[in-house]
Amino acid sequence: MLTQQDIPLLVAALRFWGEEMDPRNQHLLKVYAEDSTAGQEWNADDIERLRNMLKSADIRYSLVNARTTALQTKDLFTGLEEAQRSRTNSLDQVGTLLLPGPPPQD
Repeated sequence: MLTQQDIPLLVAALRFWGEEMDPRNQHLLKVYAEDSTAGQEWNADDIERLRNMLKSADIRYSLVNARTTALQTKDLFTGLEEAQRSRTNSLDQVGTLLLPGPPPQD
């Protein structure tokens, strides 16, 4: 389950990918993503946009049904443990939401 503590590692990995690898190389993406279908090309602006989005994102958790097709509650939880404690059905699963952070101040 993705947590707020995971975000700095993802941001660092994206920076490394953008600076030390060739983000346009689809073969490298397939190898490192361990996904033979990954075929998109990235550029520095794409990577920087994603890094900034992750750095400003707020993580929330919600309960979803077993098929992960519907929310079980309208509540968004700030902590993973809080979401897990709120499960009322053994089939409920906790889902992670990445919400946009506040807009930049001018």
